[in-house]
Amino acid sequence: MFLALALLGLLLLVAGIISIIVPLKFIGISSRKKALMPLLAGFVVLGVASSQLDTEHNQAAQEAGFDSVKDYRHAKELGITSPEEYAPIKAKALAAEAEKEKEEQAKQLALDTQKAQNAGFATIEEFEAAKKAGFDTADAYAEHMKKEAFFAIPAEQTQFVAAVQKATESYRAAKNELAQGGTRSKRKENVCAVLSSLEVQNWVGQLEQLTSNSDGLGVISVRLADGVTVKTWNNAFSDIGDNTLIEPSSALFSKVAELDKNQRIRFSGRFFSSDLDCIKEPSISLRGSMTDPEYIMRFYNVETP
Repeated sequence: MFLALALLGLLLLVAGIISIIVPLKFIGISSRKKALMPLLAGFVVLGVASSQLDTEHNQAAQEAGFDSVKDYRHAKELGITSPEEYAPIKAKALAAEAEKEKEEQAKQLALDTQKAQNAGFATIEEFEAAKKAGFDTADAYAEHMKKEAFFAIPAEQTQFVAAVQKATESYRAAKNELAQGGTRSKRKENVCAVLSSLEVQNWVGQLEQLTSNSDGLGVISVRLADGVTVKTWNNAFSDIGDNTLIEPSSALFSKVAELDKNQRIRFSGRFFSSDLDCIKEPSISLRGSMTDPEYIMRFYNVETP
């Protein structure tokens, strides 16, 4: 079957090649399209022939009791017809391959170790982690890791953000205004459950607003995550009793004055208790409070690496 298909495929290919050459010289270039038909048919038939050959080899290997066509062909090359006789030869070959692979791995390990040492790394694992992070030297990677450790997000912040974002999702998924209203009280319950106190330490965020009010007092807002912000008041009237606006004479003002908008910071501060939201959130509308909450905070400290 294979030979018949192979011969047919070759004949079709030859016919296609001839039909290309002849029309180009005697008939015209437009006849080349007709030549593609026997060429394509030839390739298809040869593909079928190859598949048929594989099927025949697989069948022959199975009938002879070999595990694979590869083993069957190798055995035939060695003049062996019995799987039992071939088994020790295969085992020896596999052992040799395993030993060779082991030697190659040892060589590669030695090369990687040398590269890591040259770059100043103590272990290959650190070297690979540094390369993955885009750093070529131990010093640069150490600085990167120091920065990552500095900006490690506390578990309480993670839980707080999750509670707020979950409430936002619930609000948007609510079927009617009544159901939407219920999501606010549920958020209050969840936020109070995750906050151990109104004081927070070493939370991490990105400076979104960095300005001052008409009296020259500092106004900042910090984005913790998508749709979750903490901020000072932006006017003296609203700030009565909360004292969140930053005095120009304070050490905090001096620190904040050196920062840039959108800069990543670590901060500590204090929320304000609220019967409605657990902590004070001043949005005028329910929608604003649930989809883009901005919690009021008195900042104690702001840090960068």
